[in-house]
Amino acid sequence: QLLACSGRRRARPYNGREAAMGAKHKAKSIYLDESLICLNLDAPDKEAVIHQLAALLSACGAVGPEYGRAVCERELRFPTGLPTRGVGVAIPHADGEHVRFSALALATCASPVAFGNMGNPDETLPVELVIMLAIADGKEQVQVLRQLAEAFGEPAILQALRAARTPEEVIRILREQVLAPSAG
Repeated sequence: QLLACSGRRRARPYNGREAAMGAKHKAKSIYLDESLICLNLDAPDKEAVIHQLAALLSACGAVGPEYGRAVCERELRFPTGLPTRGVGVAIPHADGEHVRFSALALATCASPVAFGNMGNPDETLPVELVIMLAIADGKEQVQVLRQLAEAFGEPAILQALRAARTPEEVIRILREQVLAPSAG
């Protein structure tokens, strides 16, 4: 059962032709779509957020139905909360074995949700922004995690994502400020 969130659109099945032509909101090889953005999610805990985002990724075909369980299991061993300034962030993910194609889902939480601190698993962090990765290739996953960590060191980017009022605005910020190819 999906939780209530504003701005969510019906999931579109992934279309390989769309990918070959350059999907409307595709950054690099990561599928981005408004149906994978959930604004003001009212979730009681991290497990609910994880299962919500995994359900969205499953609905578009990016992951199998077991992805949410795999992410929750990994989160117990390897927490993904980041001690960022301003807006708390978590980047839950699982191994690529459950991933059919690379995609990203994002939720802003109506109220902060406790996630374990990546750097200190005994500590919890209040998280308002959750980015779930579904990346098939391990090298690509490391690259995307690096891009996210670098971008999330900028409080202005976090504030912009948290304040976004539409899924389209979130996608624009992700494409232009988070997943944009590095200059150089």
